[in-house]
Amino acid sequence: MKDITFEILNPYSIKLHFNSDTLNYPINVYFTTHNTGDIVWQTEIAGPNMWCSGPPYKGFDVKAIDSNGEIVFKYNWVFGEHSDTVERKFIEWCRSFIASNGRKPNGIAIGTCDGATGEWVEAYNQKLIGNCLLIEPNIKPFLSLVNRYQNDGRFTFKQCAIGEHDSIVDFFTDDSGTAECSSLLESNYLKHSDSYKKIKVRSVNPNKIIDTDSDWLHIDAEGYDGKIIMFINDDSLNNLQFIIWEHIHLDDETKFSIKERLESLGFNIEVGNDYNSCAYR
Repeated sequence: MKDITFEILNPYSIKLHFNSDTLNYPINVYFTTHNTGDIVWQTEIAGPNMWCSGPPYKGFDVKAIDSNGEIVFKYNWVFGEHSDTVERKFIEWCRSFIASNGRKPNGIAIGTCDGATGEWVEAYNQKLIGNCLLIEPNIKPFLSLVNRYQNDGRFTFKQCAIGEHDSIVDFFTDDSGTAECSSLLESNYLKHSDSYKKIKVRSVNPNKIIDTDSDWLHIDAEGYDGKIIMFINDDSLNNLQFIIWEHIHLDDETKFSIKERLESLGFNIEVGNDYNSCAYR
């Protein structure tokens, strides 16, 4: 509607413009997870000629409710229509895997935050994945993650980071310990905020968690994705059939190194139209 316009700025931001003085203000705006309806962010618009910018749009619905309780704007995320090509490729691969193997593929998701969004989440919602290890270093989103999936016996959980060595390492996050941009890389975190809290977390080498039962790997490590892939030895990589990682924070040299290495092991590479790439075979 022209009274309220909706704009996708980039994969990390969506924006609502409130243009009309005939709307019943104040208006409450809610960004909620598509599958569970959990509120991830909300704000109040006091009057016309104002705007608000919300969290990443993928997997989120948006509702604006005026002072009379009427819904004056509604946006529902739709798989396929709003999905990145990598997410669609993973769904397609899962279905093909099930048809070929007679079982659902088992996987590992690194950097899950609270488990509300992610390419593996849509596959889970479509009942296409088997056993899955979920990994998140930040304690608050980790506990939310456990709470969300604890009643499904397919899931196990680790509160740790994934790094080169089994050790205790520095981890950069916000005061609340919930920032999705939290990272092992101080420089990457500072791209999103000029203040941070440095905490200590346990780090585990990826070869300790990838085994012969692992079919897919999802990495969302805020700039550390390339390092994790390079830490994985060839034997562990050969156990995997599908890998997803964030390329948006990686430099061209790292992107090329990942591509060269995975292609040498027989993977096909697809660069998504948002912020992920994938490798499959």
